[in-house]
Amino acid sequence: MNVAEEREGFSIDSPAVTLRDDLPAVDEILELHRSEIGGDFTAYRNHTYRVVNLCLALSPDCADRLHKVCIAAAFHDLGIWTAGTFDYLSPSVTLAQAHLERIRQPDWAEEITAMVLEQCAARGRECRTAHAADGNLRIDRVQLAHERAGVQIAGRLATRDHHANGWHE
Repeated sequence: MNVAEEREGFSIDSPAVTLRDDLPAVDEILELHRSEIGGDFTAYRNHTYRVVNLCLALSPDCADRLHKVCIAAAFHDLGIWTAGTFDYLSPSVTLAQAHLERIRQPDWAEEITAMVLEQCAARGRECRTAHAADGNLRIDRVQLAHERAGVQIAGRLATRDHHANGWHE
C-alpha cells in the first residue's frame, strides 16, 4: 500500500492538494537559527517545506493546523545543529517549547512535542482540537526514504515548479 492509499478515498493527485511555497512561520523560526544551521540552511529549509506539505496533504484539516505543522516541522530536526548531535529529539522539543512560550501558545506544547517526537506524524482519522495532525503517517521518514531512493515524492506535490527554485536541494 502506498502513502496515498493509506488514507481512505484520498488521492495525492486530487485538485484539493495545494502546494505551499510560502510558509512565513517556518521561515521566521529557521532564520532565528540560520547561524547554527550554517551551510545546511537551504537544504534544511527545503526539507522542512516538503515535510510541511506532505503533512498538510495527509492530515485532517482543523483550526490552527497550518501554524502547528509549521512549528513542528521547523523544529523537528533542528537539534542536530543547535545541540550538535544526532540524538536531537530532546533538544528539538526544548527549542519548540521555548518558542511556544515566546509566541504565547504554551497550550500547544503537548501536541507540538508529540509531532516533533513522532517526526510530524499524523495519527488520527478525525480532527480533534488536541492533536490536529496526529495519525500513523511518519511524514518525515517517508519523505527521507523517498529522497534516498531518488524517488520524486507524490508526483506533482514534489515537482510543481520547485526544481527550478532549488526546492529539490
